[in-house]
Amino acid sequence: MRLTLLLVTALVVPGLAAAQKPLPTSVMVGLDSLRSGNCEAAFRIWTFAWNTPADAAKRQELMTSCTTLAQMGTFFGYDIVRTVPVGPNVLRIYVVLRYEAEPVYLLLVAYRPYTTWKVTGVFWNTNPDKLFSPNLLSHDTAGP
Repeated sequence: MRLTLLLVTALVVPGLAAAQKPLPTSVMVGLDSLRSGNCEAAFRIWTFAWNTPADAAKRQELMTSCTTLAQMGTFFGYDIVRTVPVGPNVLRIYVVLRYEAEPVYLLLVAYRPYTTWKVTGVFWNTNPDKLFSPNLLSHDTAGP
């Protein structure tokens, strides 16, 4: 009995630990800014490493979209749907933003070129099919 418990613990606990890895700090700080009602601060945090002229245009487009998000009504919070590693240094983080009018689907792409994570992609849409693949939302694969 004790050997069985030890084997189950040895097999299950590492899987749980891997599933519960914390998200990059910049991702969490941005989500906390959204929760505090500061959309523009969230987008500034997520785009701090965007340095090219094209990046500046993308950042401005995101900042402008805060007006659209504000029209969704009260922001009630967010749900992390899933974090998908794309190798050891890239994460795709799927989030549902819970607004009063309707959910907003958010995809953040985080990249760690050396030791520090940065967000390299911020995408949102009110249509889940635009950002979330069907198998991501299937019952068999749901969860962080």
